[in-house]
Amino acid sequence: MKRIVFFNHAHRGDVFISRAFLTHIMKEIDIEFSYAHYWGEYLLRDMNVGYIDIDKESILSDKRHVGNFVLDNVLYINTWIGNYFNHSKPRYGECNLKSTYELMYSEIFECVRDKFKIDIQLKNIMKYFPSINYSYFKIDEIDKFIVEDNNPKVLLCNGPVLSGQCEYNGDMQDIIRTLSEKYSDTTFITTHRIDCNNQNVKYTGDIIQSNESDLNEIAYLSKFCNVIIGRSSGPFTFANTKDNMFDENKSFLCFGKKENDCLPYELDIECEFIFELFSNLTNLENTITGLVENEKTV
Repeated sequence: MKRIVFFNHAHRGDVFISRAFLTHIMKEIDIEFSYAHYWGEYLLRDMNVGYIDIDKESILSDKRHVGNFVLDNVLYINTWIGNYFNHSKPRYGECNLKSTYELMYSEIFECVRDKFKIDIQLKNIMKYFPSINYSYFKIDEIDKFIVEDNNPKVLLCNGPVLSGQCEYNGDMQDIIRTLSEKYSDTTFITTHRIDCNNQNVKYTGDIIQSNESDLNEIAYLSKFCNVIIGRSSGPFTFANTKDNMFDENKSFLCFGKKENDCLPYELDIECEFIFELFSNLTNLENTITGLVENEKTV
């Protein structure tokens, strides 16, 4: 094989979850690597992997539901977990680290062993929570913000979900306004701009001040937030880093349809990670209020 091309026709979170697995493979094989997806070179800028715009790669245009294949001495590896779902196998339809590990990368690593004749084995699953080298991203303004704002911080990933993870797809504006008025000494940071002029409500775009996607920067900002709230999509997924998962001082609240959509589902992590089956906004507000109250008494 002259190179490996990873490809993924799904969303940014799907690519994000593949980070640690790909890093492992890339360390084991001295070869050229590229990643074909929709989201530009920004997404994996800190990794030594070339970017391919999947829209412009005719070989991959119709391969969303195709497994790993070889063409012209290039190994193409599909990193979308949906491709590996099988009704006859356990964990059908689950989108978490454990299902990714057991369903997808067990097969991918077997493929790599076969094609390259090397003994590459999956490590302990806890090694595969995503990590980011933040020095490649725009974090200077975040560092300034953290120095200037000494309040406890709550990160609310309140943008819409793209794969139906929750019946409620709103921006939590009324909840955020109420909480920010009740807890004036707590900073509430939103990933989606809302109509609220309270001084302790901040928007990530205003903090980061980037002209491109800022999901990796939001992940960095999440390191400084005591409570992180959202649905299993977008910025909330990017906050599920190894640093945060093993920080005993952090609390996560994920709300939506399925607990097994949560990245750390069934894994023994150190942060507090709560899943709430979404029922209504009143119950959601009560749960968030409890987390903020608990944070203030610690």
